[in-house]
Order: sequence, then C-alpha cells, then structure tokens
Amino acid sequence: MSRCSLNWISCSLSVLLCLVAKGFADERLQWDKPPFEAFSQKLSGVIEKYYPDAKLEQPKEPDQHLRWSAKTRKFMVHLPTLTGKWQEAIEMVGPDRKGILCTAHLHEGPYMGMAAVPQTFDRHYFQVLMMAPNRKDVNAHVIVRLYYPSDVDKAFVSEIAELVNQFDSER
Repeated sequence: MSRCSLNWISCSLSVLLCLVAKGFADERLQWDKPPFEAFSQKLSGVIEKYYPDAKLEQPKEPDQHLRWSAKTRKFMVHLPTLTGKWQEAIEMVGPDRKGILCTAHLHEGPYMGMAAVPQTFDRHYFQVLMMAPNRKDVNAHVIVRLYYPSDVDKAFVSEIAELVNQFDSER
C-alpha cells in the first residue's frame, strides 16, 4: 500500500473511533438516566419551591442542557477580559427583579475549565453562581449556573448550592 492510502485509512479509523466513542458517551450522559434524572428532579423541586412560576425548558435531545427560568429578560453586559480590560457589551439573558435563571450541562470526565468553581460572577444586574461537581462513578460532571438578582432569598441560593455539592458525594 502507498503512504497516501495508509494516511487515508488512519484518518478514517480515527474519525470512526471518535464517532463511536461520542455515541457511547451520548448514551451514557443523558438527563433521563441515573444519576442525572434524580439530580434534575431534586433541582426542579428546590427551584419550584421558591419560584413556582419557573418553567423548565425540556431539551430536544436527552443529552442537552436543562434551563429553568422565571421573569427573565435580555441585558447588555460588559465583561472583563483576562487582562482586566472591558469588552464591548454583549447581550445576555438574565433574571429580572424577583426572577431566576438556572442552567445545567452534562460533560464527560472531571471539570477542566479555567474558572475555579464554585465561584460567583458579578454581571452588574445579577450574580451568576457557577458550580461543577464531579461524579467519579460515572466519569462525568455537571456545570450548574444559577443567575439571580440582588434581592434573592439567600436561603434559596444556599439550598441550591448544597444540593449541587451533594451531587459528587452521592453514590
């Protein structure tokens, strides 16, 4: 075989292996499977306790993110760069007064993001609490972002944070 044919076969096998591995990962990391289903139900319970009008947007695919929202709107937010300079304003959906926004994303493996978590980010109009607990038994982590205004019930934020932190210790 020629060198060109071997390279083509090697590339094809690599792509095939990535697709097969992605398929297995997608089957395993779905909101309608344990332990993620129980976690999302507990999260829904806490959110609905404090915000009965919050709506859960069901994902079209079981591996997509979950989003709970109540009284949200679009904001123009300036974010700092890593060097401390301000970027041009970007449009961002966030909670209005007495509102809430919470998102949850499943990812394979441990959290490897740049932000140290848990961490709260100030977006001027609202705060964003980001948490990323890891589950070693399923080799996955969930990134939860809780967007809340300054007048939020502090017990709500504490209850959400406690629930999310329990995710990595449950077996």
